[in-house]
Amino acid sequence: TNSNRYAVGMLHTILGGGMLSRLFGGLRAGSGLSYYVGADHATYRDAGSLNLRAGVAPSRLPEAVRVMVDQLVDLRTNGVSKDELERAKSYSSGRLHLGMSDPRGTMLFLMRRACTDGSWEHPDLVAQRTQQVTTHDVMNVLDEAIGKLAPALSCVGPVQDEEAVASE
Repeated sequence: TNSNRYAVGMLHTILGGGMLSRLFGGLRAGSGLSYYVGADHATYRDAGSLNLRAGVAPSRLPEAVRVMVDQLVDLRTNGVSKDELERAKSYSSGRLHLGMSDPRGTMLFLMRRACTDGSWEHPDLVAQRTQQVTTHDVMNVLDEAIGKLAPALSCVGPVQDEEAVASE
């Protein structure tokens, strides 16, 4: 929900934001499973989503799904370190400021907030609230996302063994 948007933002950054993210390390750098790795989230007034994605060869899809699930399990089991959270905050702050460096980016930021929230926040306030996120906040939204909600898997492209993917 809107009240935990900043913690969800940190969670998605830890999982798939940049080269220091867990998914990048597990899917691309660690095993060469994926040429593209990412995560994002959508927040609305009363709902939202956390999305993990990777570009993988169809034959390696079950293995990639397993690595993604393993990363979520590891995060839920071992938690987020303060260093990991600080890197995510720094990455997010840099992306925010870079995105606001031109009029188009500023306009898109404000319009997105107006459409999803019905109002907008000054970018400096967004940066401040992002910096206030704690490891506890991130773990709470992870528990909510994994513990209460049913995950969904979507595949685009040829899948050779649908049962193997479904069993993951």
